Amino acid sequence: MDTPTLRVLAGEDAAQLNSWEAGNLLAQVLSELGMARPTTIQALWFVGLELTSEFLENRTSPIEYARAVCDLPFEEFERLIEFDPLIYAESEWGGPVEELERLSEGIWATAQDLVRSAPKLWTELGPRT
Repeated sequence: MDTPTLRVLAGEDAAQLNSWEAGNLLAQVLSELGMARPTTIQALWFVGLELTSEFLENRTSPIEYARAVCDLPFEEFERLIEFDPLIYAESEWGGPVEELERLSEGIWATAQDLVRSAPKLWTELGPRT
């Protein structure tokens, strides 16, 4: 994939690029590629699934994964109840070892469920293009 605006975006200094400018550049790139801009909920799902992928590939620990999900903007994210077990696990982390093991197992199970349910849920959220 290559577009004029993508080249501009690639050359920008992330430290100097504000979210409004980045959003406008992203919208232009998507337009140039003939793609619709994802809804907020679709974007959150995409980010949530990327975090899930990192976790399932053992690039993050269970608590790092749960905390990363909790750092997502909840005003929209609360609609994604599939991630609730991660929010619960993060809020309960820090107890006895037996509890941490139970929470870790729940985090693993949730991550696997998210990957299995993603295609169906993505369709329910609506098409991207």
